[in-house]
Amino acid sequence: MDVTTISLSTEELALILAQLGHAEASNELIVAQLGPQASQAEIQASMLAAAHGLLADGWLDLAEDGDVVIDPELQRIVGALTEANVSMRYSRADPSGERLVTYHIAQGRVLEHTVEYGLVHVISELPPADAILDGGMEFLEVAEAASFAAPPFDVPLAVLSEIKDSGEPGVMSQRLQQAGVPEAVRPLLVEDLAGTQYRGAALRVEYGQNAEPFSDRGLLLLRGPQRLWLMRQNADTVTMLPGTEASFRQEVAALLR
Repeated sequence: MDVTTISLSTEELALILAQLGHAEASNELIVAQLGPQASQAEIQASMLAAAHGLLADGWLDLAEDGDVVIDPELQRIVGALTEANVSMRYSRADPSGERLVTYHIAQGRVLEHTVEYGLVHVISELPPADAILDGGMEFLEVAEAASFAAPPFDVPLAVLSEIKDSGEPGVMSQRLQQAGVPEAVRPLLVEDLAGTQYRGAALRVEYGQNAEPFSDRGLLLLRGPQRLWLMRQNADTVTMLPGTEASFRQEVAALLR
């Protein structure tokens, strides 16, 4: 098959990973899908159903000696997921739930990985140039936010955590004033905290020993009724920036370096 996008169930992806020698990653997917209490019989039945589906779709074949043969294109794309040394993970949460898209960088290639309905893994190979920035712009709807200007300013994380769900503009404004937020931007931030449309994040993910993912660099996002704020994470504070197209690209590009 000659494709740049593939769709696999969780069980199918787990089976392919196992066949490629990534048993731990395969097992993590199965546990997440079936639950930690799944019996060996349930796991085997799930893997058998996955194998039948992959055979029917032409992704697997059986050699004369009975060995499983994985389609080279499928092997190449799924294999690249395990080779990534850096990924960019975008997330956004609103009243309808949470969504996530991850961009994996592997040997100069970029793979976009989404999970639909919690069941179907969609993996696309994209041209490296600007794919991660463009994907984040679209996923987080940066261009749809109203453009505005404001100098960067810091807000203690404890203050944001305290007021984020208060719903009382007066309380929010008072606490932000006490925290030293400039008077000119306080009404804007209060309006967006009180009318938050979504909260999001852009996280740089790296892979340590045994390919364990970890992240210590990232960007938080707050989307109000009109405006988008970027929040650069510090130790105990966040630096608030207007979420314009230019600032988003600049901040995410810095995370990728």
